[in-house]
Amino acid sequence: MKATDRIKHLFSKEFVKDFSILLSGTVLASLLPLIFSPLISRLFTPEQFGVLGIVTAVAGILGNIAGGRYELAIMLPKRENDSKHLVWLVVLLSLAFSAIFFTIGFPFYDDILNYFNLDHIGNIGFVIPLLVVFIALQKAFTYWLNRNRFYQSSATGKVIQGLSVSLFTLVLGLLSVDNGLIVGYTIGWGLFVASLTFFSMRKGFGDFKLYKNELFKVAKDYSSFPRWN
Repeated sequence: MKATDRIKHLFSKEFVKDFSILLSGTVLASLLPLIFSPLISRLFTPEQFGVLGIVTAVAGILGNIAGGRYELAIMLPKRENDSKHLVWLVVLLSLAFSAIFFTIGFPFYDDILNYFNLDHIGNIGFVIPLLVVFIALQKAFTYWLNRNRFYQSSATGKVIQGLSVSLFTLVLGLLSVDNGLIVGYTIGWGLFVASLTFFSMRKGFGDFKLYKNELFKVAKDYSSFPRWN
């Protein structure tokens, strides 16, 4: 194929449509928090925003490794069955990771906060394992939707995230709920993951049987991802 033909194929009508869908979803999801930010910034203190930043930073780092980085392999298998088992592998690994993280961290929670001078966080730090699972699941289902070119569902999920985080944070702030900033953020992420799961199920993700030997097989076949990513 000539270079000119490749360029024409790259910018074909179908490519532009898919790109536009993803871009519009990302832009809209990013604009919604900006629209609500003037109101939300008046309802919470700088210290509360600082706590949110700490919680989301820790959850983000852990969420990137909770699934063993197998989410990066979801788009690669030739067999659809293998990609679905990879999604389930990420789900199970992230649940196990968060359970272990909570079990180990719970007895030493106060000591950890004291060591890092984070006593002002309080008990809200216990949402971190939940956010870790949400982040890992979001990555897995987003990759699967994109693999199958369900870009509209992926974009809609992002808009749901931006809107739900903003609305719940605003409402909880107006109600003067303690830690409403983080609670609203967590609820928004929960709805985000729920929507992606719902869209995936409607698009055929649930139309297969989960086998333990298949999970071990894909884990072995793509073992380079947790090692090198």
